[in-house]
Amino acid sequence: MLWDKYEDKIKMFRVPEESLQHILLHLDEVRRGEAVDIIFNIIRDWALVSKKKFDIHSCLEILEVYCRMAGVSVEDRVLDGVRSFIIKHNLGQNASILIDELIRKIFWELVRKKADTEFTKTTVIAKITATF
Repeated sequence: MLWDKYEDKIKMFRVPEESLQHILLHLDEVRRGEAVDIIFNIIRDWALVSKKKFDIHSCLEILEVYCRMAGVSVEDRVLDGVRSFIIKHNLGQNASILIDELIRKIFWELVRKKADTEFTKTTVIAKITATF
């Protein structure tokens, strides 16, 4: 999926990393929750425009594409019936908290499963049973 193909349709643009870090640094709990909702809706809109559907698979695919375009590493592994998503970034603790909350929302909203998550200032790991 190419960024340029859908950029205008879904009204997205790139933000310099330094600007994003500044924004993330100043998010309180309420604003972070609002940001999670906005990001979730953007992913939904992007999936509907580019994939013509919105389910857990299209959502995770769009999230992965967006992360890669933003220079964020995403690994998707399955081991012993547990699917793990490992997201690595250099955006700090607040970004990890935001990503953690977004991942939890995605799994709860789309498959009604609670993701087991843990994070550091550079990594978020989400684990969930592999069947969904």
